Amino acid sequence: MSSPFHPNWSKMLNLLVNIYITISCILWARKTSGGQLNVDDKIRSEGTADANPIKLPLIVNQFDFDNLLCYIYIGYTNHPKTDAFYVSILKLSTFFQIDDGVTFAIQNLTLKGKDFHPALQFELARLYRVDNWIAPAFRRLANPGTSTWFRQRAHIEAHRKQFAFDTPKCVKDPDCGAPLICQVAWAVEWNSSVPRLVHHPEVPGCRRRTVTWIWGTGYVTKEDVFINEAVAALMALQTDEPIRAALRRTVEQPEQPSSSSDENQEDVTTSI
Repeated sequence: MSSPFHPNWSKMLNLLVNIYITISCILWARKTSGGQLNVDDKIRSEGTADANPIKLPLIVNQFDFDNLLCYIYIGYTNHPKTDAFYVSILKLSTFFQIDDGVTFAIQNLTLKGKDFHPALQFELARLYRVDNWIAPAFRRLANPGTSTWFRQRAHIEAHRKQFAFDTPKCVKDPDCGAPLICQVAWAVEWNSSVPRLVHHPEVPGCRRRTVTWIWGTGYVTKEDVFINEAVAALMALQTDEPIRAALRRTVEQPEQPSSSSDENQEDVTTSI
């Protein structure tokens, strides 16, 4: 059987039939083979008419199941293109072990590109073990401008840079005997250490030397280091590496040497 809408129609139909009737078939086989189970006819006829719908497990809601049926029965051109639809397919395809449904949902969500919200991508990656989503989702979340909160953070950073450029006023102590000298010293110290970390000089030669110096300090790339470390930690959690490491430590832990008291006890026992 083939369909102009779905390239694997036969496979999908067989899989759906198995999902619907597997439990009923098992129960019926047990009964006919002399088992003690007495299955109600209503259970066997679930889904055969609107008056007797399929009773879904508690973990499966009607919205997600309707989307799964839409994915199986309706052709690709008529599928909804919403995030909610793809999330339903990913969720129930993982639950029912429908491999091509998982692939379909992952591919279509990935194709959304920047329209695929990084927070949703990160959550789905953790829930359904989509490992290759962890790093890009986290990097987008850590990138300023992805949300109102991050845009506000970028605004604060710009304010701090402006503060570094404009030397704060030197607060004079009433007992200071040389306020002008203190003010000049303060301005020189501030301007010689703070702004060069966040602003380029205007002279081209000085600009090149200062940029080289700034990159050499590691301050500019430190943010990337933090992000890479966080991504590595998240990937370790995603692959259960901490648990595996703990198991390895348990297996590789050497046997504890017997204490001297134990040895003395053995000697006493031997002598007795």
